[in-house]
Amino acid sequence: MAVRLKKRREVIEAIYEGGVFRPLKPIRPSIPEGTRVRLIVKPSVKELLDAFEGVEAKEDVDEVFSELRRREAWPRR
Repeated sequence: MAVRLKKRREVIEAIYEGGVFRPLKPIRPSIPEGTRVRLIVKPSVKELLDAFEGVEAKEDVDEVFSELRRREAWPRR
């Protein structure tokens, strides 16, 4: 018997409070209650901008961000 899984990828912004991730907006009802999910924590755009505050861009910003993504070298706090 073949099992077919739907590939689903959704971005859900959340805040971490009291040991629990709380979505900032209501979750669509397409995610059944009790569904196990995987969270990937990434810095927000504001955190990235704060990390680079005061740094003068001497290269194309899009190329720099592409290289950072390739290296997975986002600043960690």
